[in-house]
Amino acid sequence: MPLFNVITKLALITITGVLISACVTVETRVYDAGVVVERARSDVEEVRLPAGGGELSALYREGEAGPPVLMLHGFASQKEVWLRFIRELPEDRTVIAVDIPGHGESLDYGGPDYVYDIYGLTQAVVDLLDDLPYEQVHVVGTSLGGAVSLATALNRPDKVLSVGLYNPAGAREAETDVIRNAISGGNNPLIARDREAMDALIELIFYEAPAMPWPVRSMLTRYHAERADMHQRIWDDLWAQREEIAPILKQISQPVLLVWGEQDRIFDVSGVEVFETHLRDVRTFIVPDAGHTVILEEAEDAARWYTEFIAELEAN
Repeated sequence: MPLFNVITKLALITITGVLISACVTVETRVYDAGVVVERARSDVEEVRLPAGGGELSALYREGEAGPPVLMLHGFASQKEVWLRFIRELPEDRTVIAVDIPGHGESLDYGGPDYVYDIYGLTQAVVDLLDDLPYEQVHVVGTSLGGAVSLATALNRPDKVLSVGLYNPAGAREAETDVIRNAISGGNNPLIARDREAMDALIELIFYEAPAMPWPVRSMLTRYHAERADMHQRIWDDLWAQREEIAPILKQISQPVLLVWGEQDRIFDVSGVEVFETHLRDVRTFIVPDAGHTVILEEAEDAARWYTEFIAELEAN
């Protein structure tokens, strides 16, 4: 090959690499700017909070009305999933939306030997509660965060005033083929390693997938691809051993708000019956046109029901 052709080819490769790198940089800057705007709209700031021997990343807003609301996201998600929900809550309520261990900016919590099962995740939240300067809090969680919320309430009934559950994990009766296949070692659509898998995941968790402007979908794809091995590790830890949820629900003394998307393709809405059967004090809303992400799909209603729920509790 003539030297000129070699030089030309190398130049094209170099230029292409620079352009791709530049696009990635632009995407990242635009996306990060969008996150800053969304946080500002919800009047929250990112903070690091002590939890046992480490720190958890959180979105925080200081308020003066009533005990704080502690928010726990789902598997392979992160604290920003609560931003729309937070905007619908009263502005004078303290909110703390946490990245649970292994997720978001709490990626390295606990170190390389940490076990990301329900016990490990719950202990981190319990340690956080012990380190926070609040006597009591309300805890609300979605999906995996719902299961962790229940376990936290069970472990620290002195600290947890109430539990909010949005499409919670935990009831075997509610597990769809998506979950059963993934547990048995088959394809796990909740772990997205490329754009095609990310597109399928978005279609799966929403009843009607929202339009995602550039560069949101691209950045989500990159985030999930980069975290895929970690998400697999967390998944394996979570399902290494599991307990029946009925005995846990029977021990929950706090009032519970239960909200479930009727079109949930991850945990079927039939799980409502399990929770209602075994919880002592539960108020339920089933949302007809929502899937697994009620806190995003129906943020206004989801937050309004929650606001009314804790306001009624605090009034009594």
